[in-house]
Amino acid sequence: MTNRAEEPLDNRVALETPEHVELRDSLAGPGARGLAWGIDAAIRLVVLGVLGGFVLGLGGEGIGTGAWLILIFVVDWAWYVFWEWLDDGRSPGKRVMHLRVMRLDGTPVGPREVMLRNLVRVADALPGLYCVGAACAFADARFRRLGDIVAGTIVVREERLEEPPAPVPIEPALGEREVPVLPRHRRITAGDRRALEEWESASARFGMEWSEW
Repeated sequence: MTNRAEEPLDNRVALETPEHVELRDSLAGPGARGLAWGIDAAIRLVVLGVLGGFVLGLGGEGIGTGAWLILIFVVDWAWYVFWEWLDDGRSPGKRVMHLRVMRLDGTPVGPREVMLRNLVRVADALPGLYCVGAACAFADARFRRLGDIVAGTIVVREERLEEPPAPVPIEPALGEREVPVLPRHRRITAGDRRALEEWESASARFGMEWSEW
C-alpha cells in the first residue's frame, strides 16, 4: 500500500477475495465521494421538484403538504438503497465519478450491505452536510464513513478503459479460408482481469499448468 502522505485523497488498497486472490484497487477519497453526493443531491432535487408539483396538485393544502413530506422522506432515504442495489454498488453520482461500493473482500455488495450502510447514513449526516461522515472518512485509513464501517464496505475508483487502437490493415488481404481461424480480439475489462487472476491462483494451488491452444 502506498504512503498516505503521497496521496492524501486517494490511495491503493489490497483486497483478498474468498478465493485468496489479492486485488488492488484505488480507494475513493472524501473529495470524489463528495462530488458524487453533490451530483446525486442535484438529481434528487429535480426528481422531487417534478413529483412534488404533481403531488401538491392532487389534494387540498393539508393532504398535498403531508404527501409532499412523505415523498421527501422516501426519495431521500430510498435513493441510494435503490440505485446501489440495482446498479451493483453505484448511484447515478457514483457512476458519473466512476466510483463503486464493494465489500472489503472485493466482491459486489448485496442487499444486507446496501441496507446497513444507508441506515447509518442518518448518523453520518449529523449535524448537517455529512460532518460526522466526512470527519470519519478523513480519520479512517480506508476513507470509510460510519455506514461503511458498520456494513463492511469501501468505495473504490473504477478503472477507466482506454479506447482500443484503430485496426491495422493487413496486406495482402486475407482469404476466405484464413479469416475463420484468426483469434478474436476484445478489450480486457476489470472483470476479465480478476477472472484471470483467480484462474492463475487456482492453477498454482492445484498444480495446473497453462497449455497452448
